[in-house]
Amino acid sequence: MKATEKLKKVLELVKRGATLGEKEAALKRAEAIAKRNKIDLAKFAADNGYTLIITAPIERKGKGKLGGLCGYSVAAVLRALGKAGMKAKTAKALMAKLGAVVADHTVQIQIGAGKNGATAYGPPAPLTEQQLSELVAQAA
Repeated sequence: MKATEKLKKVLELVKRGATLGEKEAALKRAEAIAKRNKIDLAKFAADNGYTLIITAPIERKGKGKLGGLCGYSVAAVLRALGKAGMKAKTAKALMAKLGAVVADHTVQIQIGAGKNGATAYGPPAPLTEQQLSELVAQAA
């Protein structure tokens, strides 16, 4: 089976996985296949109608008061987006699009903490390049 066919099959699992754990496992397999075959996973997914972000649904257990996104707290994801250079206004729109209920001042604080490297609020989420590029693409 060709690498692109394997990727499509695995990305279908990401899309249709029954649980968050199944989706995350499928995404890790897709990343490994893409890396092994030197395929730009974000571009491949976008060209074939798949998403690399696992948003299903915003989790409320064990992920802080705001819930979880990509397996990390929403606040940590906001800090990662700030570190990547995203503006607060863009991040607010992205959070609304993803269904996360986050106060405007919280977005501003967490984005600023990510940009400035502040550690008082905790470290940024260690998002993969694919997750980060997909979030940035969805924000546009």
